[in-house]
Amino acid sequence: MLWTGGEPALVPEFYASTYEPLATLDYLAAVTERIKLGTAVLVAPLHVPVVLARRLATLDRLSGGRVVAGLGQGWQTQEFETANVPASRKGARTEEFITAMRAAWGPDPVRHEGEFYRIAPSEVNPKPVQARIPVLLAANSPAAVRRAARISDGLIPITSSAEELRGIVATFHDAAREAGRDPRDLVVVNQVPWRGHAGVPRRWAGARPRRGPARLRCGRMAGAARRGDRGRRAPRRPGAVRKTPPVTRAGRRGARSPGC
Repeated sequence: MLWTGGEPALVPEFYASTYEPLATLDYLAAVTERIKLGTAVLVAPLHVPVVLARRLATLDRLSGGRVVAGLGQGWQTQEFETANVPASRKGARTEEFITAMRAAWGPDPVRHEGEFYRIAPSEVNPKPVQARIPVLLAANSPAAVRRAARISDGLIPITSSAEELRGIVATFHDAAREAGRDPRDLVVVNQVPWRGHAGVPRRWAGARPRRGPARLRCGRMAGAARRGDRGRRAPRRPGAVRKTPPVTRAGRRGARSPGC
């Protein structure tokens, strides 16, 4: 079952074939050259800081510095029970998790002493290509959004309306300024609830984005996918008829990707 704020709903069938994210990104690192490789999201308390730091750093090395670490504190009690991890104080645990993980990416010897995690003086390798792998934090509640503004490099909210997104971003930027940070240095990556979420208005469920930068980016991504991510068109088979791709709502030619 999946709880989304309304009545509990059945988990959609595609969840049964959801691959482990970092192994999937390892594969994608080998077949792409330019796209960013990120998660949205990994539930931080279900992992070990040093182990996850090494996996993300390895992916960053293999991809040439293209990793974005999207983390969340989690909310579903069953996940914590299954992983044998306490579900209490998830926010504080996640905050310290990020501190310990960043320590592992820093110079050796790595050490960390905290309430939830301890790293004895150690050499932790590999180190990432990026001087600082961006850590984006999933958050929607005011307290979690303010925490993200203090400790993360960006925010991943889940909103279903522009008005809701504007309110969360305003809280995020205000909290960043209070923490002495420049909001222009932080990013916001919004997630739209999947089709069928309980409580999502029908006008939003499955709606395609209108004309705008996001739609243009989708068109470019679709074009890159057709060209093998290398900016080169795939060779045409002898005698093959070239089909003209459909024109998107943004006025650019490109395939309509269901992920856009």
